[in-house]
Amino acid sequence: MARAEWQDLDVALADSGLITDRWAATGSVLLRHAVSAAVATARQHNGVAVLLRPTRAATILDLAARGVLMPRKSTFFVPKPRTGLLMRCFADEPDG
Repeated sequence: MARAEWQDLDVALADSGLITDRWAATGSVLLRHAVSAAVATARQHNGVAVLLRPTRAATILDLAARGVLMPRKSTFFVPKPRTGLLMRCFADEPDG
């Protein structure tokens, strides 16, 4: 069941309305990051490509500030940082 805070998120609508746990468990759901790759995979498997708008960063930050967890795979992004890469934000540190 989708949370009320997710009602306008494409990824939540697809997850709750189109993709069932049974499909995901069988590996029937494949993620592709380019339209051409999604369409090619759908054709190869006689399937369907579902194109979703990305969730805006402002929406993710707003929901996180309210303590709302995002639906699965909704914050999946590429490219991924390399394993072991340390990232540090200096914007939140006091001047000094």
